[in-house]
Amino acid sequence: ILYKIRCVLFPIKINREVLLASPDFWGPMFVILLYGFLLVFRAMSWVFTVWLVGSFIIFIITRALGGEVSFSQTIGVIGYSL
Repeated sequence: ILYKIRCVLFPIKINREVLLASPDFWGPMFVILLYGFLLVFRAMSWVFTVWLVGSFIIFIITRALGGEVSFSQTIGVIGYSL
């Protein structure tokens, strides 16, 4: 989780194979929860909605354009990048 957060904060010399080979859910969940608590606790539902719906939309667009990506990879990338 810490490696992926570091890759998002400092995107120089990253190993993309490591990032795509092991998609996780709890790291982005931690980032989303932290972000929601920093904003305001009331904004937590909006942060989750943007994360999940945005990930789904990007997943559908990527698959429609012929990309080979799984939904868990999309959730991980969007969650760490949010």
